[in-house]
Amino acid sequence: MSLFNRIKVRIKSRTSGSSAHTPSPPIEVREKEVFICKNCRNHYNSHFWYCPQCLGEVQPLQPASSDLRILSIPETQLGELEAVLQTLSGIKQYEYQKSFRSLPWIMISETDRSILQHWREVLVAEKVEAEIRPNSEPKKKSLRKAKPPIFKSGAPLPFFLSPATQSEVRAVSKVLQNISVRMKWVEVVLIGHRIVESFYKRFPGSRILFSDFMFQIDQDLHDCCRDYYTYYRAREEELGDAVEKLKNRFAGMEAEIHEIRKQVESQL
Repeated sequence: MSLFNRIKVRIKSRTSGSSAHTPSPPIEVREKEVFICKNCRNHYNSHFWYCPQCLGEVQPLQPASSDLRILSIPETQLGELEAVLQTLSGIKQYEYQKSFRSLPWIMISETDRSILQHWREVLVAEKVEAEIRPNSEPKKKSLRKAKPPIFKSGAPLPFFLSPATQSEVRAVSKVLQNISVRMKWVEVVLIGHRIVESFYKRFPGSRILFSDFMFQIDQDLHDCCRDYYTYYRAREEELGDAVEKLKNRFAGMEAEIHEIRKQVESQL
């Protein structure tokens, strides 16, 4: 890759109050972040949860190792935060409450910043104060023994879809031969994922109210994967019709969620 394609240049604009004689701010030059799909090898200039072409895992070409540190947690959020982290990490057997009582705590270490940012957004939605710091920064010595991170290195993205379903939807996309059907499949998976993600990042207070919808989205995608291997594998055109129906089903869920949320907000 040429040097020109690897760098990003940003010139900060002069403020309105600055005079013509005020020295211009320095030009900031830094290397572009480039990401690659492990499956189809497509390159991207920003991070995607799933590859937009094949649902493959998108990784940074040059990972920047960082840590995610929790600084403070509201007392009222301790129980809910434990449940959230158990679900999104897939790790149930961990002493979360002890770590919550030993702040600051490095929750995830030695992981690329693009992945940590998604975890931090979940934490912020739960009113948790957290920061991402380069792993190269010197650690402050503490008299007490630090609690181990959930992930010591190379953490995955949060599992908004269950780990099993996430693997299944990627596996189906990988073997689909009909390009049109594959793109429909990619679209419906991304829609379902976006709905569930919103209950962790944007509307965490609605998770209990819409928990059935979250479960159903995961179950519908799982069932569609199962049906592909038992029926649709030799009938991909028919799978396209089934995926279109699933898309309409998810769209109906979104509309219902939006309408119910409006009604609840109007009563507050």
